[in-house]
Amino acid sequence: MTVGARWISIAIVLGLCTSYFIWGRNRVPPAAPATPRDFTAQAQTSTPESEIPKHGAGALKFNPDEIDFGVVPVNESRTATQQLTNPTDKTITIRGLSGSCGCMTVDATSLEIPPGKSTTLNYRIKALAGKKTHELSTYFRSNEAGDPYYTNKVYISVKEEILVDPNPLNFGHANKHEPKVLEFTVRSEDGKPFELKTVAASKHDFTFKWERPPGGDGSVYNVKATLVAEKGGMLNDTAAVVTDRQRAGTMPLYMSAQVKPDLTCEPMILVAQMNSARIVDTYTAVLTRTTPGELKVLDIVDSNPAPNNLPLDFVVDRLSESSCRLSIKFKGPYPKRAPFGHFRVKTNVEEQDFDIPFRVNSSPDAPAATKP
Repeated sequence: MTVGARWISIAIVLGLCTSYFIWGRNRVPPAAPATPRDFTAQAQTSTPESEIPKHGAGALKFNPDEIDFGVVPVNESRTATQQLTNPTDKTITIRGLSGSCGCMTVDATSLEIPPGKSTTLNYRIKALAGKKTHELSTYFRSNEAGDPYYTNKVYISVKEEILVDPNPLNFGHANKHEPKVLEFTVRSEDGKPFELKTVAASKHDFTFKWERPPGGDGSVYNVKATLVAEKGGMLNDTAAVVTDRQRAGTMPLYMSAQVKPDLTCEPMILVAQMNSARIVDTYTAVLTRTTPGELKVLDIVDSNPAPNNLPLDFVVDRLSESSCRLSIKFKGPYPKRAPFGHFRVKTNVEEQDFDIPFRVNSSPDAPAATKP
C-alpha cells in the first residue's frame, strides 16, 4: 500500500469512527427503567422476576425475547428478525421505532398489528471496531392506553484482530497547554507478532509514542498518549491505530478529556419562564474568568443562524475584575420554535466564543413552543 493510500484509509476510518462516537454513543432513548441482564441480581429484588415487565407495560409479546448476534468479526454485518404479536382484541399501532446505535438499523414489516396478528422487526447490525462486547437497545411506543414505552435488548460480541486496551481512553480533567500522559497497550488477538505502523488522531492536541516491551514476543506494544489541549471545554477525538495486518489491522482509539476553560458560568444552563403572551423573563448568570486578568464581555447574541436568531438586550454588572453578572432578555415575544438554544458570549478571554445553554419554560396557559 502506498503512503498516500494508507493516509486515505486512515481518514476514512477516523471519519466513520468519529461519527459512531458522536452519534451512536450519544443517542439516548427517553428515560425508562432498563431490564438487568443479571437475572441473579434481579431475583433479589422485592418484585418476583416473573412479574417484572421485560419489554414494557404494554400487551405486545416478543419472540424471541431478545436478539443476540453472538460473535461477529469486525466490519462484518449480520441480520435477525423478531416477531411482535398482539394478543388483544384491538389493533395496536407502534411508532418511533429506533435503535440506540448508528451501527444498527431496525424496521417493521407493518406498524399496525391487528388483533391476534403479528408483525416482524428486521434487524441489521455491523460489528464496529473498538466495541468488543456490548449491549444495545431498540425502543418504540404504541397507541395502547397509557402510551406505553417498549424496549428490547440486543447483544453482540465483536471479534477483533488487534486489541486496544483501555479503549476509550479518558484523560479526565486537564489544564490548557499542560501535558497529560496516559498509557495503553496494542496487542494481537492471536498472540502473533505484528508491526505498529502509526497512531494518528484527527486533532493535533494528541501525540503518541510506542515501543515493544523488552524481551517481548512482538505481539504487544506499549503506547504513551500525550494531551496538550489548546482550548477549554469537552474534548473528544478518535485516533487510528494502524498495523501491518491486512485484515482488520486498523483500529479506532476513542479519547476524551474535560479541559478547564478560561471562563465558567453559574448556572451552567439558564432557565426562564414564558407567559401567555410568549414574553420570556430575564435570564441571569454570573460569568467568571478562571485565569488571571480582566474579564470584558463584548457582545451576546442568540447562536441560531440568521434569519432564525432572536434579537436580545443584555446588561453587564461588574462584580470584580474577573467576574460579572449578565442579564439577558429577548426583545420580543418568543416565536414558535424549539424552547431551547444557546447564548453566544464574545469576550476578551477565550480563543472562541463562549456558549451558554438556555431553556424556555412555558406557564400553564402559554401556547406551546414547537420546533420550526
